[in-house]
Amino acid sequence: MKVLHGKYGVEEVKYNDEDHVLVRDDDVLLSYSGDEPTLESIQMPRGKVLLKLLDDKEESQGGILLSKGAAKPDTTIGEVVAVGEDALDRLGKPIATDLAVGDTVRFRFGNEVKLDLGKSEFRSVDVSECAPSEVEVPVSHHWQCLGHSPLRPLPRLRFRSRRQANFDGGLVFSARWHLLGQLMPSPLQSIGEDGKVFQSWSEVERKGHKALLGGPEIFKEGAGEDRGEFARLQAFIGAIAIGDMVKSTLGPKGMDKILQPAGQGPGSNATVTNDGATILKSVWIDNPAARILVDISKTQDQECGDGTTSVVVLAAEMLRNAQNLVEAKMHPQVIIRGYRMALAVARAKLEALAMDNGSDPVKFREDLLRIARTTLSSKLLQHEKDHFATLAVDAVLRLGGKPNLDYIQVLKKPGASLKDSFLEEGFILEKRIGVGHKKLLEDCKVLVANCQMDTDKIKIYGARVKVDSLEAVAEIEQAEKEKMKAKIEKIAAHKCNVFINRQLIYNYPDQLLKDSGVMAIEHSDFDGSERLAAVLGADIVSTFDNPELTTLGTCKKIEEIMIGEDKVIKFSGCSKGEACTIVLRGSSTHVLDEAERSLHDALAVLYQTVQETRVVWGGGAMEMAMAQEVQQKLTEVGGKESAAMEAFGKALTQIPVILADNAGLDSAELAGQLRAAHAKGEHSTGLEFTSGSGGVADMKQLGIMESFRSKMSQLCSAAEAAEMIIRVDDIIKNAPRQRDG
Repeated sequence: MKVLHGKYGVEEVKYNDEDHVLVRDDDVLLSYSGDEPTLESIQMPRGKVLLKLLDDKEESQGGILLSKGAAKPDTTIGEVVAVGEDALDRLGKPIATDLAVGDTVRFRFGNEVKLDLGKSEFRSVDVSECAPSEVEVPVSHHWQCLGHSPLRPLPRLRFRSRRQANFDGGLVFSARWHLLGQLMPSPLQSIGEDGKVFQSWSEVERKGHKALLGGPEIFKEGAGEDRGEFARLQAFIGAIAIGDMVKSTLGPKGMDKILQPAGQGPGSNATVTNDGATILKSVWIDNPAARILVDISKTQDQECGDGTTSVVVLAAEMLRNAQNLVEAKMHPQVIIRGYRMALAVARAKLEALAMDNGSDPVKFREDLLRIARTTLSSKLLQHEKDHFATLAVDAVLRLGGKPNLDYIQVLKKPGASLKDSFLEEGFILEKRIGVGHKKLLEDCKVLVANCQMDTDKIKIYGARVKVDSLEAVAEIEQAEKEKMKAKIEKIAAHKCNVFINRQLIYNYPDQLLKDSGVMAIEHSDFDGSERLAAVLGADIVSTFDNPELTTLGTCKKIEEIMIGEDKVIKFSGCSKGEACTIVLRGSSTHVLDEAERSLHDALAVLYQTVQETRVVWGGGAMEMAMAQEVQQKLTEVGGKESAAMEAFGKALTQIPVILADNAGLDSAELAGQLRAAHAKGEHSTGLEFTSGSGGVADMKQLGIMESFRSKMSQLCSAAEAAEMIIRVDDIIKNAPRQRDG
């Protein structure tokens, strides 16, 4: 037996001192016996057919004869003369074909292989590239179309392939099938109910069922619906695309992305970040399944601060494996049952591996420092992670377990470098003390207010005051001054020596406050006033009639200091001693913005760890340990659910694989080493990227640690999101709102 193969993609080898070539199955064109190939001796390989080219003349609607290139520029027609065995799918199962010798088919021009066999032209073509030229099928006689009587047989319809026709008692017309021939006056028209001509394929798709089956039109004009496999494919592809978009940012060696705003104005600055929540929050998403992953990323950011990228990537990998199972004809509900069983096993393993040092302050502080370093290692601050980890831990521990991160203020000041950032006890307000007031004051009693301190205005629109002399104007101005003086006297009656107002303080009331010995600070922003009142223990008031009911804030000292080139007000010794300010320094606003996002993640995950003191090892160790446990437990499960559990475990394994890929390491080799280590019970083994080469190491020795609550939230959120998307079998799109006019 001899074979004919393509000249590309083969490899020449020597075997027993003879020249041989290695040829892939796909490159074999045909096999034959004898010296030369003939039609009688030819055998086609799996998934291929031999076609004899035919003339492809077509006639337009007006009777003009079209050439083959003009009629079908991308396809050619031929007659089947030999058919190979059925091709195999990825699972090794044969893919049935309905082609037989003598069939006339149309195949894609450009993908075939030319063969010279006699005088005729022959082509070796993949079965997947062929489709029956046209298939005629009868239509049930009881359907009415084009005015035919229901008792008379209707003409025959022609379809593009046999798969679009159903001979069992009539014709089942799908909304996406395209009619050809007698019932289609032109390539873009089709006949509908009562002889109506549809002008576009979209109209055929929307009204095809009603036109041929007589069913009611449920949706409003412009609305649509995708069902079954098509809807599920849309959901899978959209969610997987989101995961693929952000997975390159995962881990300490993840890459950054530039987020370019749509506008080009002076305020439309680009953002450089590798924070998953920030990236997904800034991207327009049209796919509904992709929006689900965006939502879980936002939730992860709000709840735990860290793990926003991991949760999206893990959910996308679960869906990728679920898609393979669905394509293998496994029912989605079976996949969901298997995923739930695997989730229960993974959660139990994660809880078993968690450690708790909350009762030992020294060890717990060291755990917090390790978590902060791990969180910051994938951020912009990784080169100064020890410094910023100490800042974050000190700030969180000052809270004393109180559930209020507002006591920690992050202040950004351009200039110097990141390592010059520092933690300042107390509160810093980015304002200046009024002109002429003392710049340093001790034993302060602070009244925080939100009221007008300009002139009392008449709150009636269109009101005017008419006077007949300048003396009357002076009397009105004097009355306004008296009212303002009375307000200042009420403020002084509170026995405060500092007055902070969220709104402006005009010159006259500022002078009165100065004469009363009260320091005035004006125009503190709303967020600053809220946080300031919280750390000082003060009430924000708008009226001053009841001094006995007003709570004043207290602090030991208020002073005006310089940070960089800016003057700010520092409040030291606040009544709420937990208050502190982290001052970030950096070379540009982009660097400061990314540093603030990184520090926010560290503060949030440390705050959650203080509430839930359990910790776990990082570096992909927990994902590999959970995957190993799932692989062991699936042997105890009978039925198809075990395949779904295996897919769940593979998704968990992808996290360390992606970490290694982003670092430019051999992910397959490292994954094998991790799997072998965890099989021996070494569950603290993970990936390290601190050394130049990187590789597998013991996370216990390197101090790479993560929050248990964050890791558990990632696992559960990803599994729930994947389950929600796997359930989808129908996507209904509402009609767009019509604009008036």
